[in-house]
Amino acid sequence: MKTEDQTLRIPERILWRVDDDNAVLFDEDEGAPFLLNPTATEIWRMVDQGNSSETIVTALCRKYPDPPEERIRAETMELIHDLCEKKLLE
Repeated sequence: MKTEDQTLRIPERILWRVDDDNAVLFDEDEGAPFLLNPTATEIWRMVDQGNSSETIVTALCRKYPDPPEERIRAETMELIHDLCEKKLLE
């Protein structure tokens, strides 16, 4: 699992676009599409901008002050882990 201070990257074989605040990802090798909800799309865009996991968590905590930081961190890291497991992120 990626640690909170690592910079992630989107592999070149992953094609993606945003449509109505949802990202549609397509893995050219697997031939499979993936749909991300608006919050996951926000995280995906921050990865595309070269942000580390920790930077992403910090930005989300600033934007969404109501949920506890621990919840934001856990859910963000779970999403990143899932995307890495599916080889959509490296």
